[in-house]
Amino acid sequence: MGVHEFDVIRWLTGQPVAAVVAVQTPALDAAAWPDADNAQALLRLADGTTAAVSLGRHHPGGDLVTVEVFGSAGHERLTVLDPDDGDEPMVDALARQAESFAELVRGGRRRGAGTADAVAALRDAERAAAAATERP
Repeated sequence: MGVHEFDVIRWLTGQPVAAVVAVQTPALDAAAWPDADNAQALLRLADGTTAAVSLGRHHPGGDLVTVEVFGSAGHERLTVLDPDDGDEPMVDALARQAESFAELVRGGRRRGAGTADAVAALRDAERAAAAATERP
């Protein structure tokens, strides 16, 4: 389940995930896509804030990925990937990632997430995937 979306939530809030409940639609073509076709996860963060992650592979026009964070101070909705935007957001993200890596290799400072962030986001995504496959 979308590791990048969990990373975005941690980045937006600065909070680790405390609890997760998730559901998913099994893949229609499990040989081509071993993970879920659609998944939603509701998260409770360490400070009590809630967040929602929605992922979908078969929306008209392409993949759709959103992240929402709800707290007593406000609400934020971030569309990570929208088929109406075409390839531009992905190409832009890859260019920024390559520029950041080149800066680091040239002896510059690291920007963005580090190894600990990646491990935490992967752990959260794995927890959500496990929760989505559990049966009552």
